[in-house]
Amino acid sequence: MSIVKRVQLAAVFLIVAMLVAGTSAQAGGGYRVDLTSTGVEPGASGEASLYHIVQIGKWVLDAYKADLTVRCEGLSPGTTYYVSSWTYNNGPVLVGQGALTPTKRGTRQVTFEEIMFWGGDIEVTVTNADGAVVLTGQY
Repeated sequence: MSIVKRVQLAAVFLIVAMLVAGTSAQAGGGYRVDLTSTGVEPGASGEASLYHIVQIGKWVLDAYKADLTVRCEGLSPGTTYYVSSWTYNNGPVLVGQGALTPTKRGTRQVTFEEIMFWGGDIEVTVTNADGAVVLTGQY
């Protein structure tokens, strides 16, 4: 086998290995991010978990679907909070929206199933009834 053929074959193997490594890191895996308190409600904290990630298409940007769970602590019991998740594709795109009311301990979670996003950042915000952002985080 000539040296040119060997180099070409090695390049093909390298490309395939890179593609497989990139796909396995995304497919089905999960990510967690701590939500940062904005100071509106001292003691508030939370985390967002993105899991069951599946690539569903390749267009101009890669498209994925996943489940997103947002867990909050230290919120005012009995108060309604609104959870939104956004992705960005030539501007913000709402991919999940819901409400939660904390228990007496100030905890609660909400799950969005099969949200779609396009390989970019995902932002999660928790706002109070006045519209003030209490917690925020970004993947």
